[in-house]
Amino acid sequence: MFKKVCPRCAKSSYSSYNGGEWICPVCSNDLTFQRSLFEHAQMKITPIKSKYSEKGYDPKPIISLYA
Repeated sequence: MFKKVCPRCAKSSYSSYNGGEWICPVCSNDLTFQRSLFEHAQMKITPIKSKYSEKGYDPKPIISLYA
């Protein structure tokens, strides 16, 4: 999800799509050219086991952002 904060009313607006026209739902200000922030609310980090990790050869763990 992407988040933009309206400079006029200071309220947050969320969207799953970062492109196109973006209008503040509170005050109808155009937020299209406002900087968007990526919201990490749904991210879950899960380590992935490799064939080398069982033998102790894996110096860096592999991390998946999709679980």
